[in-house]
Amino acid sequence: MESFQNESGQEDIDDYSPLWKFVTKVEKAVGGENVTWSCNICTKVCKGSYSRVKAHLLKQKRAGIAGCTAVTMDQIKRMQQLVDDAELRKKNSKPKEVSLPSSSASSNMASKSSFSGPGPL
Repeated sequence: MESFQNESGQEDIDDYSPLWKFVTKVEKAVGGENVTWSCNICTKVCKGSYSRVKAHLLKQKRAGIAGCTAVTMDQIKRMQQLVDDAELRKKNSKPKEVSLPSSSASSNMASKSSFSGPGPL
């Protein structure tokens, strides 16, 4: 399979958001909000999250951003494969552990329920 590298040579930092490597982050917003980024293919400067990067590069409609004018159909196909692979990795990733109530809390609930009866007859 042919490797598909971006033009900036940046390393893919996030396995679940592979299209970040096809843009250059110009300015990071404070507090985890939108970032200002420049498309490495058409050089357009935009502001937004990863979903807007994805919509721009893959020319997705109704995302509130214009599609990349310089991206080729071959590039779109290869980028879509990267996105599909990332979504599959995310789906198959190890589930997050959820903490259960402590044993003392569950034993208190069990003891209360064992003493509660139907009441006087």
